[in-house]
Amino acid sequence: MIRIAAHLEDRMSFISKIFLQTFYKIWVINLCKNSTIFALSSGFGKSGVAVFRISGNKSHHVVLNMTNFKKLPEARKAYLKTILDYETKEPLDKGLLLWFPGPKSFTGENMCELQVHGSKAVIHAIMNALLKIPDFRPAEPGEFTKRAFYAGKFDLTEVEGLSDLIDAETEIQRKQALYQMGGSLRELYLNWRKIISENLALIEAYIDFSEDENIEDNIIVKVKKNLESLRTLIQKHLNDYRKGEILRDGIRTVIIGAPNVGKSSLLNLLCERPAAIVTEIAGTTRDIIQSMLNINGYPVILSDTAGIRKDTSDDVIELEGIRRSIKEASSADLLLLIIDARKLFENRTTNTSVNFNLSNVILENYKHYQTVLNINEILSHSRTIIVANKFDLLDNFEQEILKQFCSKFNNFITISCKTEEGIPNILSLMSLHFQQLCGTPNKSNPACSRGRHRHHLNECVHFLTEYLNIMEIQDPEEVIVKAAEKLRKAVWHLGMITGHVTTDEILSVIFKQFSVRPKTSILDKSLSKGKGEVNLTCFALLFLEIIQYCQNRSHSIPELQNKLSEFGKDVGSKLIDIVFIRREKNYKREIKLLDILIFIKSTFWKNLFGKEADKLEQANDDEYYLKEKDPLVNKFISVPKDKAILNCAVFTAGIIEAVLNSCGFEAKVTAHWYNGTTLYMMKFEDAVIARNKQLEER
Repeated sequence: MIRIAAHLEDRMSFISKIFLQTFYKIWVINLCKNSTIFALSSGFGKSGVAVFRISGNKSHHVVLNMTNFKKLPEARKAYLKTILDYETKEPLDKGLLLWFPGPKSFTGENMCELQVHGSKAVIHAIMNALLKIPDFRPAEPGEFTKRAFYAGKFDLTEVEGLSDLIDAETEIQRKQALYQMGGSLRELYLNWRKIISENLALIEAYIDFSEDENIEDNIIVKVKKNLESLRTLIQKHLNDYRKGEILRDGIRTVIIGAPNVGKSSLLNLLCERPAAIVTEIAGTTRDIIQSMLNINGYPVILSDTAGIRKDTSDDVIELEGIRRSIKEASSADLLLLIIDARKLFENRTTNTSVNFNLSNVILENYKHYQTVLNINEILSHSRTIIVANKFDLLDNFEQEILKQFCSKFNNFITISCKTEEGIPNILSLMSLHFQQLCGTPNKSNPACSRGRHRHHLNECVHFLTEYLNIMEIQDPEEVIVKAAEKLRKAVWHLGMITGHVTTDEILSVIFKQFSVRPKTSILDKSLSKGKGEVNLTCFALLFLEIIQYCQNRSHSIPELQNKLSEFGKDVGSKLIDIVFIRREKNYKREIKLLDILIFIKSTFWKNLFGKEADKLEQANDDEYYLKEKDPLVNKFISVPKDKAILNCAVFTAGIIEAVLNSCGFEAKVTAHWYNGTTLYMMKFEDAVIARNKQLEER
């Protein structure tokens, strides 16, 4: 009993964690249902064609009132029509109209599209006409995609893939974004989440029903093996050297070296334009010069830097430039270290009898060059290509020796920025490194593409490890409830990546995997009093917005209170799934009415509002009431406590009614002022009272 009570406490803590999220999501969905949005999808500016997209339950007004259509046309066909002003019916332009009825549309709502001429005058005329339609408004940034997400058209990884596809500048970026938008990451993360959920379901069943001796003995061992394998898979996915993120953000490639070795000249050659000033004066480049390039399909952020040297004067500008160069090089994905090829042959003898040692001379001079620039530490942590520039200034003998040397070292290459010799070779070598840094986008093995994903995956691994450590070090029987909480957090973090955060799937698999009928009701066992974790500031802001939203759409206080009550019912119906009542259909036959009321007054109420309700009393056989001295929802609204004035506690009444109805205790719940307090009157249906009397008589 104690273990089950602690288990319930852990479950109930989840209510307060997602209460605000559920509350906000329902508010947004209801807001979407009551407004129609439009936007110029093709972007502002003069163009041949401008495309307007309209989404919402009143989109049909555009079709029927801004063209000569008498009824809605066939879906997904283009019609050439004269576009009219909504009010004056004045012709605005001639263009194409397309009708996309929901749910088979991008947002899942009714949508239409106008393709008109792209002059500024036409664009402004169409926008002004759309603004005249009641409940039409311009879309907020990303609102079309947000509505598609809430309609279940995309998960968060697919939304991010769509964003990346729009921003893609190279072929490889396009492929990665397209795979992600197509669901490659979603399928991977949802599969991992399913594995944890199924194993958590096994643990949940073990906690609840092990005393009934209907559970396999090796469940703990089986779960451990499954989770260890999964942790290895996630860690392998994370240990990819940020390939997906580098490809998405661009490969930071930095050119460094001493002054006057040809860094800016190389930048200009790779950019194929004079991006940097080139002179024979040492220290011409003082700051970082960046250029975005597409090299063989890879996005490259190429940076030219100030020349690094020790014997600097007191020129504070040059000193700052050197500091910035070192900082930029420290964060590079790939370094191009430029050296004057002639420096590699300094101090060599002219005696041909020792020519066989020239490779050592070149290597020693290169190491000396690193030391002089004081960049040994930077090079030790970075992928580096050594570029010997000014190859054309070497004599034939030196050129031949240097070519032989470079053939032995893959990252050594010779070029001449003056004659452009070796430029194709350096591009090929850079592309090879880019492929190693970014990999090749693969639908079956997608890469983690955002820091947000990486954070939640690391947290998931952390909680999987904590579960395994707890179960390994301590007696599983004593710590299994605590360990199960770690798995719930792991599931939560995976859900945060895709945007699916709920415990419904855990509930649904418990009774599918086990044909177990619990002998006693959850509510008859020791119920805990959960921890109140609701952020009151966030709740206040959201609730005030909902009041304002309902008030703008109501003509009387009763109508306003009805809208608030409906919002409360939406929130309550979503939250009740979390406490293992709604899905366990046979429980309602064993739970007494008083038990469910005590449950709502104590545990449920405290987890939602931080404290228990003040009083629970019975008025007569079919009526009960809860008393609340200072309702949370009325703290943020300054109204007299009078029967004729708005009582925002109808929102809470809606939550209570949804909880009771979802649990099989059909009732009507209303909120009333009473002697400076609020009473929640609960009138139950006759069938509920009759069933309860039968339970009392047993």
